[in-house]
Amino acid sequence: MKGLLVKDMRLTLQRKQTLLIFLVVSVALGFSFDGSFIVTYVSMLMMITAMGTISYDEFDNGYPFLFSLPIDCKTYVTEKYAFCFGMELAGTVVGLIIMFITSFLTGKPVEMDGMISGVIGSFLGMSMVCAVLVYFQLKFGIEKSRMVIFGGYGVIAVILLMFKNYFNSHSISEATGLVRAVIDLAVRNPALLLVIITAVLLAIIYVMYVLTVRMMEKKEF
Repeated sequence: MKGLLVKDMRLTLQRKQTLLIFLVVSVALGFSFDGSFIVTYVSMLMMITAMGTISYDEFDNGYPFLFSLPIDCKTYVTEKYAFCFGMELAGTVVGLIIMFITSFLTGKPVEMDGMISGVIGSFLGMSMVCAVLVYFQLKFGIEKSRMVIFGGYGVIAVILLMFKNYFNSHSISEATGLVRAVIDLAVRNPALLLVIITAVLLAIIYVMYVLTVRMMEKKEF
């Protein structure tokens, strides 16, 4: 797996100009937006950059060559997840550095309350999205996966719109069932809610990893 990590890192470093542009844009946005947005933004950019290595693997019958080496599907999927999560973590660290630097230069105080939980939640949320995207990209390829991903975005947008309409037409006191339970838990014990959400996201990531390994093992190259 070390060889695959080195390969993906070298492929990523070939896009130094793109990474530099991302850094400059992130710093510029840091003067206009709050810290949580910058951390999430840089993390997302690094995740997308890492996922771009999949297109290089698919190019010019790359998979038959890769799997002619002493590499199996599980090792390949594990490396891809590890690389994407590692790049996402690096983006989170860079985003935090930009946040503190821009806050110092502009004199705006960093709101430490909830920042740690916000960063953890953002990282886990992006990791779950990454796990799903890696699965679809490996299953359908670059072109088809874009259509599937855009369709998924549409479904998420509809769900969020439904929630928005629900809360616009109902007060918190009128919320019932699971919605009411989540609100009460968030008010009474936000730490426990964070633990529950973390466990759910980690479970989803693990399930997507297992499904991706099984899917790759069934594919013919």
